[in-house]
Amino acid sequence: MSEPIGPGASRVGLTVVAYTAWNAVSGVVYPRGIARLSDTFNNWADAFIPLEAARFIDPASGQAEAQAHGTLLLPRHEILLIHEASADAGPPQGGAEEMRVQKQVLFVQARLGPYRVGGTLYLPQYATLLSYLNRAEEVFLPLTNATIVSTVGERPREVRVPFVLVCHSRLLVHEARVGGTVG
Repeated sequence: MSEPIGPGASRVGLTVVAYTAWNAVSGVVYPRGIARLSDTFNNWADAFIPLEAARFIDPASGQAEAQAHGTLLLPRHEILLIHEASADAGPPQGGAEEMRVQKQVLFVQARLGPYRVGGTLYLPQYATLLSYLNRAEEVFLPLTNATIVSTVGERPREVRVPFVLVCHSRLLVHEARVGGTVG
């Protein structure tokens, strides 16, 4: 969910939920001129991401806990998963029809620390999953129609989101099946 700051303000913030190996946190991040979530986090050069109005989330219950005082500085390299907090955010919009390229559809199941995630990954038409994951320039890979399961606590907690970014360097893929092509 995007929210402008202050009356007449031109900066727009994205309310996100970020998952690390130790906790989950929600807050507002202000993209630097880039509106898409994947572009924002893949092009963020700083080591820390400032989150305003940050709240810690109990990974077992999903309930918001204490609000952080001031700005929370989240280490970018610790983020396992990140998505917009709004359930109505919807998946990212594709490019104009003439700019679209043929893509393979892969349904993946993976683990990232204490989380399991499943969703749809779109690969370039002639790429393999291994070659795609080995791309050094991408820090976060997009999954659509995703399900995140927290394995913390007595009962696993499931969250469904239309779009999530996963840290590919911490990703352990244990299942991938081809679902056709789109484009």
